[in-house]
Amino acid sequence: MAVKVDDIVTLLSRGISRRQIYFDNHPEVIAHSEEFTAELKRFLDEQGESTFFLGVAGRQLVYESHLLLGASIIGCRIVDLLQELSCGGIRLQCSVEPWEIRAWFGLVADLTEPVADLATARALLDAKGIRNIELSPVYDDPNWFGQESDSIPHKIANGNLSDNAIAMIPAYQSVYGSVEKAHTDAADDSAVDVDTTREMSGNMMKSMGDSFMDIMQLVDYPDFDSYTVGHSVRVAMLAAFIGRYLNAPQDFILELGAAGLLHDIGKSRVPDDIIFKRGRLTAEERHIMERHPEDGAAILLAGNNASPLTISAAWGHHLRYDYKGYPASPPWAIQNNATALLHICDVYEALTAVRPYKKAFSPRRAYEIMLFDKGAFHPVLLRTFISALGLYPAGSCVLLSNGERAVVAKAGVDIQRPLVEITHERDGSPVISRRPLDLGAAQTRDIEVNGLLNAEANVESAELSSAV
Repeated sequence: MAVKVDDIVTLLSRGISRRQIYFDNHPEVIAHSEEFTAELKRFLDEQGESTFFLGVAGRQLVYESHLLLGASIIGCRIVDLLQELSCGGIRLQCSVEPWEIRAWFGLVADLTEPVADLATARALLDAKGIRNIELSPVYDDPNWFGQESDSIPHKIANGNLSDNAIAMIPAYQSVYGSVEKAHTDAADDSAVDVDTTREMSGNMMKSMGDSFMDIMQLVDYPDFDSYTVGHSVRVAMLAAFIGRYLNAPQDFILELGAAGLLHDIGKSRVPDDIIFKRGRLTAEERHIMERHPEDGAAILLAGNNASPLTISAAWGHHLRYDYKGYPASPPWAIQNNATALLHICDVYEALTAVRPYKKAFSPRRAYEIMLFDKGAFHPVLLRTFISALGLYPAGSCVLLSNGERAVVAKAGVDIQRPLVEITHERDGSPVISRRPLDLGAAQTRDIEVNGLLNAEANVESAELSSAV
């Protein structure tokens, strides 16, 4: 399988996080630096290149004049650190050694405040003997390393994204960063800052506005290496979207978003070799994994500032409607509808996202699995969820039967016929201005959705086009 730029960004970001938890010669840090250099060299071999330059322009990561939108959220920690080093990017030579990567991780982990200028930052690398990692001048400087590939980053890594979605990146970097920090703090037995996460939930609600399409495209991540945090962000947004669909009070939606962001906080206590295992878990590993709801509730209770909804979501998001699931729950217990909704969002997101052990399922297939799992989900909430999202959820890139490509704006009355915005003409050329199209309107009844274009669900979607 080819190595993608997002893979390199994810590994780099994860290495920074590991070094901030563990000491320099910890086996986890050593193993990760070796994995990173091996993947980097494989990527450069595939590209026929000798160097890898990851730039930063504003709050966005740049590679080969392309703005890396999803990676900019996953790699928000990289953006922060590059800015603290007063530089506009990092260039890695193919000959970089694992010890140099480890030394760089250590350098950034030891930073207590931003360095004064680029010369000072470069001197820090020199002092550690790092020769195969270079820091670039800032983006606005004519000597910015990215000028060597193109004059100005002008192409967008995902051309289907709107300017509105791009403008949301800083807000979602903050959301992603707050959840990542919460997991890091919990893993380190430090208090989780629930208030900040709640504040980030509020920012997320404000950024979302009426444009759920842009939001879901923005946080649609192709990798699984950071899925614990990314999963929580997507669950939170799905839950908030359904809350708005049901016209719930704003304060309740805010808490629902915060609960979604922290529902998996207990996984910070689960070893990475279990979290990222590609094969089936052993009985002992499954027992450890199934402790995470109770651990999550305990972590949040220890902080003294988590709401009852946030705590109940952490404890009960794996409880089924028929009282099965885990942790064990007595049949006389009153079930919380908010937790039941988060359970639906949690399972749907897990089914439709890439995991170490599986590819992504299409929304249609995810609905089939959930509907056929009798007793698992609150029936009214599940029907509401499907009606709100439709077979082609907002943000999905689709191919129409007339050859045009579009992005789904929102579900229609008929869940198979959403409202879309045309992004590409029949010949594949991008449109100058998106054209709205309601596939549920009488004049468009001859146009249908042929299948999904994003993620790995497009083939499956086509195969199941007549299944429902």
